[in-house]
Amino acid sequence: MTENAAGAANWGKASRQWSLVGSPLRPDASDVAFAEAAIAERFRATGRPPRAVLLGVTPELAACRWPASGCSRRRSAGSAFPRKSRARAPRAP
Repeated sequence: MTENAAGAANWGKASRQWSLVGSPLRPDASDVAFAEAAIAERFRATGRPPRAVLLGVTPELAACRWPASGCSRRRSAGSAFPRKSRARAPRAP
């Protein structure tokens, strides 16, 4: 199996398992409402869209209503860092 296929299979499994998780491990509607209210309040207080980095994969929080900031919401954290070489050191005889 290629690395991409293995990664896709892993994320598919994680997605199926996520659908079985409930609150408090998974944000519910009240958690999302709280986050959106905090985002909106910060925007009102400063007049600027808040900046945030979401670490991890929590679809409910990533899908919150974020004020437009002129940057892409699609940029992944991985694209901000150069990939390490996958070359391995030679094995000792």
